[in-house]
Amino acid sequence: MKWIISNYKDKIVPVTYKNKIKELESSKVKIVICPNDEQLLSYKDENCLLGSQDVNYMFNVKELKDMSVQYTIVGHSDKRKKYSETNQEIQEKIKELLCYDICPILCVGEENEQEEYTTEILKQQLEESLTGIQTNIIMIAYEPVWAIGSGKIPCYEILVERLQYIKTKVTEILGITPILLYGGSVNEQTIQELEKIKLLDGYLIGSASLNIEKLKQLIEVIK
Repeated sequence: MKWIISNYKDKIVPVTYKNKIKELESSKVKIVICPNDEQLLSYKDENCLLGSQDVNYMFNVKELKDMSVQYTIVGHSDKRKKYSETNQEIQEKIKELLCYDICPILCVGEENEQEEYTTEILKQQLEESLTGIQTNIIMIAYEPVWAIGSGKIPCYEILVERLQYIKTKVTEILGITPILLYGGSVNEQTIQELEKIKLLDGYLIGSASLNIEKLKQLIEVIK
């Protein structure tokens, strides 16, 4: 089974879109809908796998739980930049989410395509965000910042190397195998290459998830 985390970011999407999304689900694909904060409440009790884009000034963790949120994205590069968020602050959010049985989706990744120290960056993000955490489930999304919206993804060999490093490191820190996702220009072109990577359990998808036809194409390849 593969996961699709559908991150709508700041886009306004009709709640009826949820029905079209659910029609695409199957025994092979689970879709988690992450509406923007302003729309999150309207998805309560909509009988879908519901995620939030963060824990923030609009909603605390208890409020997310009361809205039937089951998954929450933390550490996304947009939020790291906008709020100068530290790994330690992300760690506190993860602890809070787990207290309310909400599965964290931790985003990690380097800023620059030619970054020499990507492994060290990933190591720091993972260790500082996860050390001391106790859980039996977590999602980790490897999302190179430079790939977001660029239409490009790392080459196969680099992706496999970094995903394997993340999986090994998380297992070392938490003692569990994470659900491993990739995000950053996941579209109908790049999905063919990404699906060759057996390490991947799914994808964190932005703009492509807002277009039903494009999403259908992705799911057909995944299935």
